[in-house]
Amino acid sequence: MPSKGGFRPATRARVSEDIFEQLAAAILDGELAPGTALPSERILAERLATSRILIRQAVHRLAELGLLRVKQGGATMVLDPAEAADVRAIELLYRHRKAGRARSEAALPAGDILDKQLLQGLCLVQLAELRASREQRARVVQLVEEWATSPDPEAGWGAFDEEFWRLLAEAGQNRIFRMEVAWWYRVFADREALAEAGAVRPSPLAIRVAFHRELARRLAERDGAGAFYQAVIAPILMTTRRSG
Repeated sequence: MPSKGGFRPATRARVSEDIFEQLAAAILDGELAPGTALPSERILAERLATSRILIRQAVHRLAELGLLRVKQGGATMVLDPAEAADVRAIELLYRHRKAGRARSEAALPAGDILDKQLLQGLCLVQLAELRASREQRARVVQLVEEWATSPDPEAGWGAFDEEFWRLLAEAGQNRIFRMEVAWWYRVFADREALAEAGAVRPSPLAIRVAFHRELARRLAERDGAGAFYQAVIAPILMTTRRSG
């Protein structure tokens, strides 16, 4: 259970949300460990300097996400975040990491974010290679060249990166992937926060230009774009493996 100093009085401007975020952070960071009982409403209300009603609301929200189990007449138990089946819990993990609130790697290892980003990219490339129209493949090449030959490609990197993956998601004709890409760039609208959260840190500009030009060429010609992308990311994925 967190020490008395583990919580601070809730911010009055957004009390209910602040209570929810603090309790969620304690669960994600392992301060409230899986299998332990949540402190009582009275104790939490005292520590967060708020009402028991607002504590109860936050607890039920966390229970909906699969982070707590509420038992009528019994203790509320902390559940393992890794077992949460509600997709909203995933966004909570990302937001927690993005905001720099994670106090332990258990909250969301940077390697997990990196794996997810790279492997989703592989799926997007493979589907685009199979399903993109001639016009879409030509647009990928055009987009890469417009960025690579712009006056300041480095300054335009963020906008290009988002447009590139949105285009590939559209070309792949899979609505779920399109929604996931849109969601990713909404959650990580701040490019610095994206890098800080453990996503891919940009390589030197010359390497990025060469990579995207070759990938665009292979997509346009249907010349093993997926295999090329996989060969590039394989060494990166190897470095993210954590030994038990």
